[in-house]
Amino acid sequence: MLLKIIKKLLISGLIPISRICSTAFGGAHQALIFTASLAVAGFVSAVQALHDGVFPHGVSTRKKGGTEIETGWQH
Repeated sequence: MLLKIIKKLLISGLIPISRICSTAFGGAHQALIFTASLAVAGFVSAVQALHDGVFPHGVSTRKKGGTEIETGWQH
């Protein structure tokens, strides 16, 4: 139903095709920006997780052969 109305408006020229193309391109551009920002956020969180895995916050101790050794850095 909605498509028929849109098609009639297109045929009658009430909705310019250029506006539809620019809106579609604008929507795709916004989606691209959103996807890129998600990718950057995912990359940052992955680097943070890797950093926390390699350099754990706080000093943890681990027993090895009856003696405790410190693992990790404090920062």
